[in-house]
Amino acid sequence: MEWTIEDQKNWNNLKKWEESLYEYEKNDFERIYETVIQQVIERVPEHIKKEIFSKMDTWMFYLHSYIQGSQYQQDAKARIIQAAKIFDSSVENIEDLQRLPIHQLQYIRDQQVSRLRLYSLVQGSVTGTGDVLALLSDVPAMMIINLRAIQLTAMCYGVNPQSPFDMSASLQVFHAGTLSKRHCGSAWKELVEEAEKVDHPYLYDGPEVIADETWFEKPIKQIIKSYGIFLFRHQQVSGAPLLSMMIGATSNYQFTRNVTDFAKHYYEFRYLLQKKKALLPDSVPKP
Repeated sequence: MEWTIEDQKNWNNLKKWEESLYEYEKNDFERIYETVIQQVIERVPEHIKKEIFSKMDTWMFYLHSYIQGSQYQQDAKARIIQAAKIFDSSVENIEDLQRLPIHQLQYIRDQQVSRLRLYSLVQGSVTGTGDVLALLSDVPAMMIINLRAIQLTAMCYGVNPQSPFDMSASLQVFHAGTLSKRHCGSAWKELVEEAEKVDHPYLYDGPEVIADETWFEKPIKQIIKSYGIFLFRHQQVSGAPLLSMMIGATSNYQFTRNVTDFAKHYYEFRYLLQKKKALLPDSVPKP
């Protein structure tokens, strides 16, 4: 194993992307929007906010564990290992994927995630029909699809999402990937700092708080999407509410694309950081 030109190129691209997060500047609309959101949040009593965040964290950890233990995810894990064997027949488990060069891991990841992006598109189209049951199931379905996508991305880069650190990290990646651009920089910085400090993911005992006030925008955006679907669901073409279906499909696809792109950058960082620690220890900042 060696630090290759390809690794350095990907590291440089990652740093450029990171800088774009830190240098993002809010426009006038976002400033007004942020002010309104903050005023709404301030009206919610502190004890209610804490209760909401606590229940969300608990529910997300349960959901993560359920997905990770599902037969679907076990089958996906087997497919990832089988795909890796095409490049290296000695691969036997997820951790062995760390021996593969990054372009091979990127290929495996793209094959896995593209399927889930399609699921998200279909889910959005079904929600866009305006059916009440479809609208009610949209949020849980999207959480499942995107948490699955993050877990698959982790495995594609040789990370076991069942370890205490990576269970927490995958939920934090989900949280960060759903945030608006003006909040992504600070969320990314926290993830990077935690990753740089942890050497043994199974001995992690750090914070497990995921939900916070930045997530209050999500229900508002969901309400706006649902309102748009209800508004246009009766405007049908050939008996189908195409406009509202496009709203649902576009919204859900973009959501999943944002989450999966953020996850890709994070787990590529983890892969390259681990390689740097092993091969170029002097280039890695000490925690």
